[in-house]
Amino acid sequence: MIINNYLAEVESHLPQEISGDIIAELKDSILDKWEEQSEALGRELTEAEQLESLSKLGAPAKVASAYLPEQYLIGPG
Repeated sequence: MIINNYLAEVESHLPQEISGDIIAELKDSILDKWEEQSEALGRELTEAEQLESLSKLGAPAKVASAYLPEQYLIGPG
């Protein structure tokens, strides 16, 4: 399934201790969005539509970085 590959790539950029909850939350969010889109279209999304939806979320590394605390090269002060 396309979503599993995407989520595995996101997970690879997250610390193991927080990845489970984040991936579960992200998967639910994606599936909810796909369900809404499917209902609006009156049909299941095609693979191409699923890929387009995931590409709009952003690259897996970028998505993962949104869940990480900010790191500074030089302290904020």
